[in-house]
Amino acid sequence: MGIIAWRYGSCPPGSEKSYTEIEYDAAKERLIFILDPKLPVNPTTDFDPGPGRGKKLDKLEAFKARINQDQMPATFTETTLQAKVLSALN
Repeated sequence: MGIIAWRYGSCPPGSEKSYTEIEYDAAKERLIFILDPKLPVNPTTDFDPGPGRGKKLDKLEAFKARINQDQMPATFTETTLQAKVLSALN
């Protein structure tokens, strides 16, 4: 199960992919939930911190585009995630 929001996340040493994207690639079956893109975002607190933040945001957008091609991810908000996960697991 993958829950994707506004952060790409950290990458293992020597890798250009985040741990999350590596796990996505390795999974045989996936349940993917992407935060509703219509929700307000605060770039100061919601995005990856530190240097390279713009590059990580670009990678995140490319990863989300790939997920949308591969899957039919469910979008969620802070109040709907629990019900959507439970429904998908059933």
